[in-house]
Amino acid sequence: MNLFEEFNQSYEKGFLLCNYYQELQKLKEKFNQNEIILQKYGENFFFYENQRLYFFINENKNFNIKPSYAGIITKGKNTLEKYQDFLEKNHFIIHQKFLQMSLKNHNLQNKSFDFISQALSKDSRELYDFFKAFFNTNYLFHFNTKHLQDLHQNVLIYKEKGRICGALLFNTSFHTAFLEFIAVNPNLQYKNVAFALLCGYFSKNQQSQFFKLFVDEKNEKAIHFYKRAGFEFNSTVLQFYRNF
Repeated sequence: MNLFEEFNQSYEKGFLLCNYYQELQKLKEKFNQNEIILQKYGENFFFYENQRLYFFINENKNFNIKPSYAGIITKGKNTLEKYQDFLEKNHFIIHQKFLQMSLKNHNLQNKSFDFISQALSKDSRELYDFFKAFFNTNYLFHFNTKHLQDLHQNVLIYKEKGRICGALLFNTSFHTAFLEFIAVNPNLQYKNVAFALLCGYFSKNQQSQFFKLFVDEKNEKAIHFYKRAGFEFNSTVLQFYRNF
């Protein structure tokens, strides 16, 4: 029995606390492809994806966790309180806070822009280099070139002079289209590239019942942009903590 199989047995029994919110199969695939490191302490398990930490614990104590970022999704103050003791004992402090915004799909009528296209699998290396100029790959941007190659149908791009100058990445789950990342270079030929990418995202997901995203609470420009598109805040919050 390998370490992941041991973890899987414990997972079926349940944990006191955990901060992993995706399908377990994705975690297993990353483990099998050596994209993630798994450590065990007693009946507690810690996955490290670069500096991003996913913890599954049954004991609330100091584990001497190596320098890392831990993301916790909450829906109200009471949800966060159960993590506070663990965070304090392991020296985690707040690093960045994201607020979730959502938009219900009421048969949105979207403009189309011929300068927006779907990424190709061959764009994966350039896409990774483009996104990492905007987002921290140690904990926030959790995609590598292989993931982007596999997900190229979920990426919309804008190019100038043959180079990617704007991109949007989304995922879908449970009738919801999640806008994962969007970035646009300044001083482009077109002044509405971000809006055009957003329209493309709506058009690609016409069957989705909801559109959702997380936005940095301090990014007033982005918040204004999404509000103009019809997004509203809900009660879900994503907070990243770090212990260094």
